[in-house]
Amino acid sequence: MAREELGGVYITLETGNTCKVVNSEVAPTKPPPSVMVDVAAPDWNLGELPQGDSEKTLAGAEQQVCFTYTGLDGGAPNFVIDATSVNGISGNRFLLRNTGKPSQTIPYDLTLDSGSATLRLPNTSASPVKLSNAARTCFVPTFRTSVDMAVDAGDYSDVLTFMVVTKS
Repeated sequence: MAREELGGVYITLETGNTCKVVNSEVAPTKPPPSVMVDVAAPDWNLGELPQGDSEKTLAGAEQQVCFTYTGLDGGAPNFVIDATSVNGISGNRFLLRNTGKPSQTIPYDLTLDSGSATLRLPNTSASPVKLSNAARTCFVPTFRTSVDMAVDAGDYSDVLTFMVVTKS
């Protein structure tokens, strides 16, 4: 004979595909908050890059990459922020690819600076960064490029996809 189990059920993002049955006469414990992070990054234009190694900081407010987050109790936790490149990574650096000659690339990396925290991308060591408690943190980007003498002039591009996870 099957036994009927009575009680309430609640589902959170953290429990996946399972339901937890709770005693209907006892209030369930509050589930952990669902942290939501939105990323806003502009379409950066680095302009003409000099040959050799160089740095270019894009300091205007419209050039910043911003992370907006909700669902945090008691301040912002540490986050691990990284990015993937549509052109791949070589030697721990992203690649700008010549749109007319795809075999030609320019390696680069990116440092993001919020004024209180810095982050280097690619973040191959999964280093955490503490975001502000204000539910929004914006970073000024600095690009470090290495333009080889053998690359031709032309339009070079890349697309970065940001990934954000909480660090427990």
